[in-house]
Amino acid sequence: MMKIDLKNSLIKIPQYLNFKNLILVLAFNCSFSLILIASRLSPLSDYSKSMNRCVNTTMSFLENVPGFKAAGEDGIEAMSVSLCNGSTPQKADNSTNES
Repeated sequence: MMKIDLKNSLIKIPQYLNFKNLILVLAFNCSFSLILIASRLSPLSDYSKSMNRCVNTTMSFLENVPGFKAAGEDGIEAMSVSLCNGSTPQKADNSTNES
């Protein structure tokens, strides 16, 4: 069995923990953390770029359709977002019942 001398081990540790080494360790940890955060945000950024492209393309298409001009810019934008989210246009039902 190997005997561990704690007294000598504890004396050597403070020799390596000077201010310069502490700064290097902190800089490495910060860099590593930023890389992890950026790698997690990259797919979200790609999705938002794709969604913005879809909304812009759909808006420009709907602005050229004569029936949608009456909806105004906010209505066209809302319809574009809805279509890009996967909604399908449906025929409106009459709310009045004729008896």
